[in-house]
Amino acid sequence: MKIKAFNALHPEPAWYNSMMSGTAERKHFRQTLEPAQNNSVSFEACKINLEVLKNLGRYRQEEVPGIYIYEKETAYGSQFGVWVQTSLEDMISGNIVTHERTLEEREDRLKAYRKGLGIEGSPILLTYRKHSTMTQLIEKVAAFPPIVTLVQDRCSHKVWKIRSQETIQEFTSAFQHIKHAYVADGHHRLAVAAAEHQFSPQWISTLYVSSGQISCREFHRMVCPELPLETNLLLEKLSKQFYISEVPNNAAYKPSRSHRFGMQHKGIWYQLDLKPEYINELLDVQFLQEMVLSPLFGIHDPTTDQRLRNFPANKWEELLDVQQQESESVTFTLFPMSAEALIQQADKQNDLPPKSTYIEPKVPFGLLLYQNEMTEKIHSSNPALQ
Repeated sequence: MKIKAFNALHPEPAWYNSMMSGTAERKHFRQTLEPAQNNSVSFEACKINLEVLKNLGRYRQEEVPGIYIYEKETAYGSQFGVWVQTSLEDMISGNIVTHERTLEEREDRLKAYRKGLGIEGSPILLTYRKHSTMTQLIEKVAAFPPIVTLVQDRCSHKVWKIRSQETIQEFTSAFQHIKHAYVADGHHRLAVAAAEHQFSPQWISTLYVSSGQISCREFHRMVCPELPLETNLLLEKLSKQFYISEVPNNAAYKPSRSHRFGMQHKGIWYQLDLKPEYINELLDVQFLQEMVLSPLFGIHDPTTDQRLRNFPANKWEELLDVQQQESESVTFTLFPMSAEALIQQADKQNDLPPKSTYIEPKVPFGLLLYQNEMTEKIHSSNPALQ
């Protein structure tokens, strides 16, 4: 992998912790650096806001490039990653392997954002098979005090900076021995940067986390049909492939294993168990799309169909609330795939439907910022912003 150190903007710790202290505070902070609309006026406002934060000392521009180590620690353990800039040449040459199709509308929005603003508030997430040298280097750095610590929602986020050229070279050499990295989160941002790479060399803020440390969680599906559905007819069609039973006490249901789904329609929860003759190499998320959503609901292209909504594992309560509002909706809940299954699908070049995996760690927005060089040059050349 071709990586490099970078000059991050890192926050003043006490101020940043206050900005992350609650939902309202986080939302307000993010809105100062992410435009409400994709237009030049909104982009310019965000650039000015960043300059104000820098002038106030809320963010400090690192003068010396570095590689950063990130840790998320919870009661369940720690996840470590290496935070660097990655060349999009690795995407073009096939060293970065994807596994999900992207949503066209979101790509268009992110393309305008990258060209017009260029602030990277969080990295894309790439995973790789365990590499002993990389693990040893990370452990060596993490023995020292971090430069940023954030405590949020009963977990801590820490960042260490590597300044030593000798250590940076050790990391660079270790990355050269990683033949493939797999996209865990950030397919859309990566696709946009890769498209721009055709015209000028692009780099992207990246967190590399070993496959043994990432956490794969599920996305659930909700279909909001244009016309009301007859429950009996729906169950009859599904019964060809599934054993169907009502969930005891009608409790909101998440499946406990693969080849098992939850389904909710008109307030009733069902357990769907795939019949043995239909169990094949398809992952659950693929089977649901190809054998249920497409033939039964006519959702042939999940990248554009407005009737389909996706809810990540951490938005469970939101999903249940939306169910109450969308009385005709049909919800399908899924069991998460493993990190190894994700890598195997990528190696086979099997693209999964969009929003197939919800992968952690998720780096809090603004823990480190990076401003694309092109954006910096445009900004510094504008007399109105001096």
